[in-house]
Amino acid sequence: MKFTGPHGQQAYLMQCSGMFRSIEGCKERAEKLCPAGFEVVDRPTGVPGLQQMAGGMLIVPDKTLAVECKPGQAG
Repeated sequence: MKFTGPHGQQAYLMQCSGMFRSIEGCKERAEKLCPAGFEVVDRPTGVPGLQQMAGGMLIVPDKTLAVECKPGQAG
């Protein structure tokens, strides 16, 4: 998701949890989106509990990464 960052530059909020996703993968994506470099502006995390059919709770980390592109060309 695109938004304007705190310094007025193009910024992106990326979902980094789930199958085949990680914070490092989000950073690699940010490098492609922000060729002049980027700054991490927020890294919120949460731990939602999901009810399982067997009655227990499945704890799944929810990770997102918000980055703001440094001045220059943003993708």
